[in-house]
Amino acid sequence: GTVMTTTTNTTLTTTGTATYSGLLNNGSGGQVLALTVTDGTETISTTQTYTGNTFLNGGNLTLSTATGALSASSAVSVLNATLTISSTASPVTSFQRFGNVSLNNGIITLNGNAANNTADTAGILNFSSNVSTVTVNSGAAHSSTLTFSNLTRNAGAMVTFAGTTLGTGTATSSQILITGTMTGLAAPSGNLTLGGPDTAIMPYALVGTTFA
Repeated sequence: GTVMTTTTNTTLTTTGTATYSGLLNNGSGGQVLALTVTDGTETISTTQTYTGNTFLNGGNLTLSTATGALSASSAVSVLNATLTISSTASPVTSFQRFGNVSLNNGIITLNGNAANNTADTAGILNFSSNVSTVTVNSGAAHSSTLTFSNLTRNAGAMVTFAGTTLGTGTATSSQILITGTMTGLAAPSGNLTLGGPDTAIMPYALVGTTFA
């Protein structure tokens, strides 16, 4: 069912712990809904259609099942917070979880499915400030992949890429891929595999505890 339909340009601010299995909707006449999570852990299990920004400010948001997504949200910001993709219950193949996302001391984590390979996608990954982390955890005997359309970085921002045997290309490994050509970096043609040898061109990146 519908959780909320805005009647004005509205920001829905959430705290505590809750699961949203319905839609958070834009209203008629151009009213736009935005979502801010400031505390606790919120879970979204359906593909949301609101077009405003999503702002995680100290709170945690989990996109669960095979359909939990913020793909219509104009931008996602993660400040001192964690955005988790939980594909553990349902396998996912080339499903876009969210569009462009910006991290400021933020964390993105993908937890894969134990019975099937998992492949989730997102828009442009931006590191705006401080040190952020992107982690992909494979499930049991299967691989997990998180693909971004591109990568940008503000001066001074750093990142740690982590995961299950990240970038090794084995049947049970995790992968973080960038499909676009990153500005200012001599990216190879095709996918850029973070955690593999490609990461050597990124002096601001750590893989585990080792400078790339």
